[in-house]
Amino acid sequence: MKPPVIYLGGVSATYASRRLRDSGSIRAVSGVTLAIERGRTLGLVGESGSGKTTLGKLCLGMMRPAGGFVQFNGEPLPRNRHRLRGSLAVVLQNPEWALNPRLRVGVSVAEPLRIARSLPSGDVPATVADMLAKVGLEPVLANRYPHELSGGQRQRLAIARALITNPTFVVFDEAVSALDVSIQSQVLNLIKDLQASEGFAALFISHDIAVTRYVAHDIAVMYRGELVERASARTFYDKPRHPYSRALRLTIAERDRAAFTFRGQVEGGDAKGCLFSENCPWAIERCVVEKPVLREIGEGHSACHRAEDVGEA
Repeated sequence: MKPPVIYLGGVSATYASRRLRDSGSIRAVSGVTLAIERGRTLGLVGESGSGKTTLGKLCLGMMRPAGGFVQFNGEPLPRNRHRLRGSLAVVLQNPEWALNPRLRVGVSVAEPLRIARSLPSGDVPATVADMLAKVGLEPVLANRYPHELSGGQRQRLAIARALITNPTFVVFDEAVSALDVSIQSQVLNLIKDLQASEGFAALFISHDIAVTRYVAHDIAVMYRGELVERASARTFYDKPRHPYSRALRLTIAERDRAAFTFRGQVEGGDAKGCLFSENCPWAIERCVVEKPVLREIGEGHSACHRAEDVGEA
């Protein structure tokens, strides 16, 4: 069997604290283990500050883990990212970050080809035109500047730029959150169609549960840097097994909403137990004194002592 495209083995990541009189560090990701297979999309959800973007950076080699390891196609992710030029790509929330306002968009889309040196220069224009067609844009748009295009067209161009080197792994970090709902659906369908034809593995980072449900094959939920649930999309939305996952869901029945509402965000917390215990309406004494591990339950995994009860509620 082929190894997963991306494998995270107990990875942790820290940042230096920016607080005055504090020379310590803040742990952004703690002991996360995940695998992403070729041709599949893992949806990563959670509140802002839960560590989602940091996890994406670890997958791309943009930062080194403080603990654990990252593998790409079964091999350690090299420290020199130039060795993987063209194999990894990212699509960000604002397409303007990928498109130089002073350059015609065709030049911006072609830039990864020139960096990776994967094609003779004479073949670049035809490759750009073909890529624009794949994302549903007329090749003539290559001669325009970013400000002359709509938001949806610019995001399609950002996707074209990310995929033009035929990457093996792509991170979509809030890639549709800045778009109108009607344009969102078009871009999401585009991502799904391109993955089906190109076969890349993807990490789709979002705070929008409904959007993630539509595009992802599997779902992982992060809370304060930790992975609290992981399951196939179907299993996750039919029967989430963690109280935090239930609280995040937009489709929760009105009669059940009170049972899955946060008590209120509390900074810090008792490191001995579950980080969510202060907010969780399902918490018992065990949750405060014993940290739950991510364990297999049903067709998924949950880091909750009462996962069975939550799933059956």
